[in-house]
Amino acid sequence: MRDATVYDAFDLEDRFRGEIRFDKYFWLYEVGDDYLLGARLDELDVPHIQLHRLRRG
Repeated sequence: MRDATVYDAFDLEDRFRGEIRFDKYFWLYEVGDDYLLGARLDELDVPHIQLHRLRRG
């Protein structure tokens, strides 16, 4: 298991917009306009689906 998972974020013109960081390992399944959908394992190795909203600064 990893201590953290980091994804680079780019806009539609391929410009780097920043990093998205998650504690521990996070499997990224889908990226929407305003959300990230993925899963992570709990302490008993049970997978949990998670939806994270993206906020623009």
